[in-house]
Amino acid sequence: MIRYVRGRRRCTLLEIRRVDGEVYRCTDHDRTLTFEGEQYRPIILGEMSAERREGGLRSGNQEASGTIDGETVTFAAMEGNKFLGAEVRQIVCEWPTPWVVTARHRKWIRKVVRTGSTWTATLEGRTLQLQQPKAGRFGGTFQPKCPYRLGDRLTCKKDISEWTLMAADHVGTSTASNYLALQETGAGWTPDEWEGFTVLTYGGGTGSGQERVIVGNTTDTLAIYDPWETLPVACDFKIGLGPSVLTVERQKFEVAFDPSEFTGIHPDDFSRDGTVAWTTGANAGSQQAIASFRVSDRRIVLLTPTPYVIEAGDRAIVRVGCDGLIGACKDKFANVLNFGGDPFSPSPQNLMEPPDEG
Repeated sequence: MIRYVRGRRRCTLLEIRRVDGEVYRCTDHDRTLTFEGEQYRPIILGEMSAERREGGLRSGNQEASGTIDGETVTFAAMEGNKFLGAEVRQIVCEWPTPWVVTARHRKWIRKVVRTGSTWTATLEGRTLQLQQPKAGRFGGTFQPKCPYRLGDRLTCKKDISEWTLMAADHVGTSTASNYLALQETGAGWTPDEWEGFTVLTYGGGTGSGQERVIVGNTTDTLAIYDPWETLPVACDFKIGLGPSVLTVERQKFEVAFDPSEFTGIHPDDFSRDGTVAWTTGANAGSQQAIASFRVSDRRIVLLTPTPYVIEAGDRAIVRVGCDGLIGACKDKFANVLNFGGDPFSPSPQNLMEPPDEG
């Protein structure tokens, strides 16, 4: 008869979902485990550190380490920062009976360090977002620049779908939806035809301005990865991977997109401070800030280089940007009511100036 020591039969399962949709399942146990129909392999995950918790809503970090096996986790993926921002679903269970779950957590990879053929990732929980200083109606410290993310439905509240360049492969109108699906009656799609694509609701109706990754579809229903914040009821939507690169002007820094795939063109540098999010090619899953945008030839200069070489035909979703100042909020987006900064707060230079005579 085999005796198990209760404290020694606990193990950790990790489901790692990268921002480009790739999924890895691993465990710190010494053999493959099956949990909820999926297999978790011990190849790439060596060990997990103890979870450090602090009082209140403060969240401590946790570290995971493992090996770069060259097949599941590659040096190229590490060098290209493919795992940064990946969502990690953590399950703590007992390996003889993996259906006995002790805890479930949801974390994100904020840093990855490679040392030789091993890697160490820092995992941070959702409560980290609550530690960020916020001004305006959410309290915290005030600053001249707005701290809100452009298009955030809770803070910024601006619908930016009309300025998100999708190069739509399909345009339709939703006839029904739930928090993880969107339906178009009579669409006639091939099953899983849109897996990996992005769906964007637009048109200004209920639920407009939401962007989600599609994980699969039936003949008339799209399944999305993250739930809708507001159900898109009778809302127009686009499915696409973004416009494609026509020419590469300066490798990793400057590209010209196909003009025929751009719609709703705005003045030069209107998309400055926005992002180019690559959906195909070697750079899929990464994104870079836009330093400048020229309308005449759809030429975009990136603020930072791409991890890998850009090829003609690579596709990317181009999103508009905001510099966080009151001028852009008022004149560019007409959204000054939701501005989160304080344009009247004195700068450090003002605080150091001596008083005027008089």
